[in-house]
Amino acid sequence: MKKLFVAVLALAAVVACNNEEVVRVAAPNAISFENAFVENVTRLADPSTSDLTATDGFEVYGFMNEPANVVFNKELVSYKDGKWSYANTQYWVAGKTYYFAAVAPVGTVVDSTDANTEGIGTVSFTQNDNGQTDLLYSATSVTTPETITAAPEAVKFTFHHLLSKVKFTFTNGFDNSNAYVVVENIKMNGTPMTGSIALNNSTWWTAEKPWEYSGNKELTFGNLNELVVNGAEVAFAEGAKKQLAQGQKGVCANECLVIPTDNTAEYTITFDVKLYMGANATEAAVSSSKKITVTNAPLMLGKAYNFHATLNAENIADDALYPIEFDVEEIAGWENGNGYDRDGVEEWVPME
Repeated sequence: MKKLFVAVLALAAVVACNNEEVVRVAAPNAISFENAFVENVTRLADPSTSDLTATDGFEVYGFMNEPANVVFNKELVSYKDGKWSYANTQYWVAGKTYYFAAVAPVGTVVDSTDANTEGIGTVSFTQNDNGQTDLLYSATSVTTPETITAAPEAVKFTFHHLLSKVKFTFTNGFDNSNAYVVVENIKMNGTPMTGSIALNNSTWWTAEKPWEYSGNKELTFGNLNELVVNGAEVAFAEGAKKQLAQGQKGVCANECLVIPTDNTAEYTITFDVKLYMGANATEAAVSSSKKITVTNAPLMLGKAYNFHATLNAENIADDALYPIEFDVEEIAGWENGNGYDRDGVEEWVPME
């Protein structure tokens, strides 16, 4: 079988929401939370990836001056009546430095025994669904003045993605305008099932391997669901076959979030592909199930990745495709026929 080449392209995540800071007046000296802003949104259906107001909220950990002076321990902060609020109101103390950390989704496992001024400790995550749950984290600090004369601003969190995001793009690379490609059942096996990340050090964001991980998770990306037109992803026309014409690019139905890995990880990518010779053909000229192993492709936290494959006559079939070819064997010579002779003035008659 011809080798199918798959390239991994790291895409810069695009900030797609407005980081507008809204200051609300709180009760005097009460610690409040506002502007829970997710740094980079994704296309996932889970609203926690872009708008925490539509979820259960987030949980806050915090201490004053040093970790032993706990102020918040897994305090639920939820959005209600146009503002973020929590049950156990805490109040600012003058001349102190507060360290806050927040994590979502609610219920995330956090071991705060080794927390320090740089983070909440170690966070654990299990991939329980089809890569549709994001893991978000934020940390900040606030130092109060020696004398508090007015209600301090709310604590503002900008959340970062602790996971990686993956999608698949396929291109019809045939040089034949009559060749149409269908890709279905895209799956990825080998991403971690569970992992943990220590957020109590200053290098977790830039570390080569910030996550410790184990297990294997199979993620389902579905069929091709959108076309790439002028760099934008658009749905297929209503009623149209979800197939790629010559030169077209298609994107998988599902993007999935995965626990980040290093360059020792190995993934298996499988998908079914069909080739139709003609836009209205009902019978596939080629049907094949592909299995590709990807190595040396680390997935880093907070980054989106596009696995891109170009399908053509070199790699779409299990065996070689043999094109229909034409050749000229010979051009037959002329045979002599009977001549014609003039007989009289008005007509030609066959010669005897």
